[in-house]
Amino acid sequence: MKHGVRARRSISGNAAEGGEFEVRGSVARSSRRALLFVDIKEVDPARIAWLDAYTPAVVEPGVWALIGGFVREQVVRLDVDDETIKRLARVLARLTAWAFRAGFPLDIEQVLDPATVESFVSAVASGESTMTVAVWRSDLRRLGPALTTTAPWERAPVPLTPQSGATPYTHREVCLIRGGVAAAAPTRRAHLARVAVTLGLGVGLDGRWVGNVRGSDVVEVVDGLAVAVPAPHSRLVAVRTDFAEDLAALAADAGSDPLVGAGVGKNRVTQALAATEIDQGRIVIATRRLRATWLLALINRGVHLGVIVEAAGLGSPDALAAVLRHADPVDPEDAAKQVRSS
Repeated sequence: MKHGVRARRSISGNAAEGGEFEVRGSVARSSRRALLFVDIKEVDPARIAWLDAYTPAVVEPGVWALIGGFVREQVVRLDVDDETIKRLARVLARLTAWAFRAGFPLDIEQVLDPATVESFVSAVASGESTMTVAVWRSDLRRLGPALTTTAPWERAPVPLTPQSGATPYTHREVCLIRGGVAAAAPTRRAHLARVAVTLGLGVGLDGRWVGNVRGSDVVEVVDGLAVAVPAPHSRLVAVRTDFAEDLAALAADAGSDPLVGAGVGKNRVTQALAATEIDQGRIVIATRRLRATWLLALINRGVHLGVIVEAAGLGSPDALAAVLRHADPVDPEDAAKQVRSS
């Protein structure tokens, strides 16, 4: 998506009456916000069409006619993938409908106030599964800092930006993620998070592959383990030593079944990660960021560029440009020595 050019794109529904509203370009981005805002030159037409037609089954038509435009105005501001936008639209629609019935005005600062979110979660908890409620709470805690300015959310110190792609986790964040996943109670959700973290940080696999790797795909090779990564871009990838023991245990438990378990789809993994709170919800586990962290680790260790491209299943090294921005700086004298000795 290109940035910095103002444009207008209509989506049906305004905040009060369900009529037409406009998406404006160059939306201001706060450095404190956890999700992304779009500098809009052109919104994906497929997303416009989906938002235009979106009518949640759980909201009465009469209520949706009054709040639909408001929800669409908020959701279109987020720069996330299609599956995530649909999930966030559903939970924001539920929250807004509940708040509207409770007498709240259609003001995003009040609808996504932390107190409103917690009241909503408490009100609906008795009729939903624990997993569902946990996912809703986690998603709303991400939306709050992203879409509000004055509501008292704790703001993320470093935002992702569309230009940077998936931002690698810091060393501190990796330690907290690994520690949090390892210490979690042995639930299905914790197991899915453990698999995603191990494959992401240890093998560089994101949502395209995590659900399809079987225990039998983890094989012993000289000096360690490797994973026979399935399509797309089938390949054999060595496992980073720090993650080999965890992956071997997961593979032994899975046998010939997928590591995530039989019949577990990509959405279940995504929901499990969204509901896994690390550092009191300040860190959200995302498979794309796990993969970016793996790429950065290889770059910082000086792994040959061609080896990284092959292991990552990339068509060219161009995709590494965003990650290279986060690489450890090289001392000028060391850099000169590397060039001279090449």
